[in-house]
Amino acid sequence: MKRAFRRGNGDETGQGADEPRTGKAHIPSTVMTVEYLDDSEGVDSAIQSLAGQMSKIQERLQNLEQAHTEMVSVINRQAKEIRDLAEALTRRMDHLYRAVSVEDLDIEDTEFGGGQESLPEELADDEYHQQAFRVARVLVADLEAYYPSKVREGVLYGNLEDVLSEELAEVRETYEERVPEKIREEFDHLSAALKGLATRVKQELDEER
Repeated sequence: MKRAFRRGNGDETGQGADEPRTGKAHIPSTVMTVEYLDDSEGVDSAIQSLAGQMSKIQERLQNLEQAHTEMVSVINRQAKEIRDLAEALTRRMDHLYRAVSVEDLDIEDTEFGGGQESLPEELADDEYHQQAFRVARVLVADLEAYYPSKVREGVLYGNLEDVLSEELAEVRETYEERVPEKIREEFDHLSAALKGLATRVKQELDEER
């Protein structure tokens, strides 16, 4: 900052223009002010830019988290579907294996879940109805083996088909695959086997009371 010297005809010191100079500097009445460069606008701009970048990063992280959650949900759902399918296929193969494995057994001496029912007299000598009879009894026996509590509940409250709606649909599908349509139309061995099962389980429940 430069110092200002003042010559004049008179000032606050009382020295006039004609008075001899004393060699002393005179302080001007107006004091120079120092202006400082204000960089606050640049700092604010940088902070705002950084805040914007942080906001974008946070948004991307949220999107990644949501995508991860959805992916895990899809994987879990697919895993459950695969597990259910594997269990259904296992049951189906077991049903078919057991149905084939009993073809050579004596119908009258074999007791499955349906009880001691026998073929109607007019169908007793028909080999196709004998096979259908075997298949139906095996399927019903497996139904009771896999879902004993549901079977007892359905028989107890008289709503077996409602309690085992999905399972019975699967059993019916297997039965229809194993038994020709003509034989199914002549006699419903599966319904007869289910009725025999319900009768036997009801007797067991009555005896337990």
